[in-house]
Amino acid sequence: MEQVSYTNNPPNLDAIFSALADPTRRAILSRLVAGQASVNEIAAPFEMSQPAVSRHLKVLERAGLIERDIDEAPPAAVSGGHETILLCEDEDIVREFAQQCLIEAGYFDDSLVLEKPLVALHAWGRDPDLNIRMPLLSGQTLTAVELQLKFLEKARAFDAQHGFTDIVADAEQIMALWDDTLTKLQSRSFESLRGRIDWIMKRALLEQALAEHPDWDWRSPELTYLDQMYSSIDPADGLFHSLDAAGLFEPVATEAEIARFVSNPPEYTRAWTRAMLLRAAGPDRVTKVDWDRIDLKSAGDCLRPAHIQLPDPLGATRSDTEAVFSACGDFTNLLDRLQDAGIIVGIDNPYSGGSAVSLLDGFRNH
Repeated sequence: MEQVSYTNNPPNLDAIFSALADPTRRAILSRLVAGQASVNEIAAPFEMSQPAVSRHLKVLERAGLIERDIDEAPPAAVSGGHETILLCEDEDIVREFAQQCLIEAGYFDDSLVLEKPLVALHAWGRDPDLNIRMPLLSGQTLTAVELQLKFLEKARAFDAQHGFTDIVADAEQIMALWDDTLTKLQSRSFESLRGRIDWIMKRALLEQALAEHPDWDWRSPELTYLDQMYSSIDPADGLFHSLDAAGLFEPVATEAEIARFVSNPPEYTRAWTRAMLLRAAGPDRVTKVDWDRIDLKSAGDCLRPAHIQLPDPLGATRSDTEAVFSACGDFTNLLDRLQDAGIIVGIDNPYSGGSAVSLLDGFRNH
C-alpha cells in the first residue's frame, strides 16, 4: 500500500509555494488533513483522471510536502498494491510555510503561533477537561482556552484602534458572547454552557447514560449508538432535535430569521449574486456550483459551456448587481451586463479534451 506523508527534509520554500499555487493541489492537501485516502478517493471531487491526480501528487512530492510508502495488498486486491495518501504527524514544513505567509503579510506574532499546530489540534480535540498545554513558538505553553483568550485580547485591541463596525456585522454582540464563553470555560463552568456549546451538552448526556447504566463504559456499543443518534439529522430520531425542541439550547437565530434566509441570501456577500444567477439560469442549465464558481451547460443561445467566477467573498453584493438583474430578462444579455459590471464570465472551449463522440453527445444534450 503506498503511503504519502510530510517529509522531515529541510523545506524548499520556493518549491512549496510553487506547488501550492495550484488550487487543486491545495485542495488535495486540505483533504489529507482530514485523514488518509486512496488516490481514487482524492480524485473523486475533481473532474480529472487518476493519472492527472497522480501528476499533482508528484509535484507535491518534489516540493517535499508528501512522500510515498507502499504496502503490498493481498492477492485478491488490486494488483501491484493499493495506494493510500496521508499526512504524517511531523508538520515542520507546514509550520515553515505558515510562518513565511505571516512574514510576507507583514504580521508575525510568535505569542499566537503554535509550535506544532496539528499535534495541538489532535491533543486539544481529545481534551474535554481543557487541561492540556501545548507549546508556542515563543516557548510559552498554553491551554486551548488560554490561546483563545490571547486572540480575544488581540481582537479587542484591533477594535479599539480601528473598530469592527464596517467589517463585521453585530461585532459588539459577537465579542461579548466570545468573552463570556471563554470566561466560563476558563472557570470550568461547563454546566452553564450546556445550551451554548454542542460538545458539552452531548458529553453531559452520555455521562448521564453511563450513570444510569453502571455496566456500560465509554467503549460500550450502546453508548456509541447514543453518540451517533445525537447527530442524526432525522428529527424523529436525532437526540439534538429533541433537546432543541425542549428549549435546552440557546438560539443563535430566531425561527423567523431562519425561515427568511432559507429563500433570501445575505445581501452583503457574493451569496446574493450567486443565488440570483442560479434562479435566472434554472436547474437545467447549471452543471456545477461552488462557493466561487458556477458552471453552465450553455451561455444563453450559445451551445458552448460557460462559467461564472465570484472570487471575492465580499464582492458581487446586492448593491453591486441588483440593477443588472432588474434590467435584464434574457439570460444571454444578463451575462453580458454582468461582465460589464466586473463579474468574470468565461466561455469554455468545447474542443478541449474529450472525443468527437463526447462532443456530439454534448450537442445532442443541448
